[in-house]
Amino acid sequence: MQIAANNALYRAAASFALVLAGTLSSGCLFPDGGDDAPPPDDCSSPRALPALDDLELGTLDYDIQTGTEVFVPWDDDVGVIDIIGGLQGADMVGVAFRLRGAELPACVTHEFTLRAQNTVYTSTSYPVKTYVDEGVPNARRSDTVWMVLGDYPPGRGTTVTLEGHIGDVAISRELLVEAPMLTDMALLGASQLYPFESRSVELRFDRYAYAGTEIDLEVSDPAIIELDETRMVVAEYNAGYTVAVGLTARASGGPVTLRATVNGRSVEIDLSVSER
Repeated sequence: MQIAANNALYRAAASFALVLAGTLSSGCLFPDGGDDAPPPDDCSSPRALPALDDLELGTLDYDIQTGTEVFVPWDDDVGVIDIIGGLQGADMVGVAFRLRGAELPACVTHEFTLRAQNTVYTSTSYPVKTYVDEGVPNARRSDTVWMVLGDYPPGRGTTVTLEGHIGDVAISRELLVEAPMLTDMALLGASQLYPFESRSVELRFDRYAYAGTEIDLEVSDPAIIELDETRMVVAEYNAGYTVAVGLTARASGGPVTLRATVNGRSVEIDLSVSER
């Protein structure tokens, strides 16, 4: 089975498509803000759970060969979740579950709460549909349960707890909130810089760079190249897989090394400024 290498990218694209479908069906493509998640995959006739052989928590990832979503359980220790940005500005986390046993229901209640110590970040509670998990005997899985975060989401790289119930079965799992990492960067536009020219450098991440991501920037010779800012916090409007930072060439010379650091990882690029 070949799973997409960048599962975070798929989950972000999937959440975008789901939210877009919801906004189109409601006739609201450009809403006035809001925190809407993709519509819940809910149902109206939940049944009690029978005795289960197993209950697993995890996420859905994309199988390139079959073009379908595949349930991927979290490890026995600490699971990893991504914070995904939705179409209408909401930060979300997605959770799925898989039931194993005989005579499993197609609709079951769930109650999830995401917390860290005394802080509750988000919660959900409604009956959800379950689907036969093809290739896994006596198993049904949920679709992704999207949990919308508030104005103060958990910090990336920190540990949170997912707790609650699926049916009458209590669940509790520690989760590590994944942090985006820089992969490389490039000067946008022409390859040559000239004195007194303002340009942008594109920073590229391995996953969605959420609002609030902190970027430290420095140059080896600020007399030649001056940065617009040396510490940048990603805002809602420029969150994504790439983030642009501004600079101005002040004099000819170089090469000048520009270094960007996010979550302890740095990437560098050498820039030179030439007379016209």
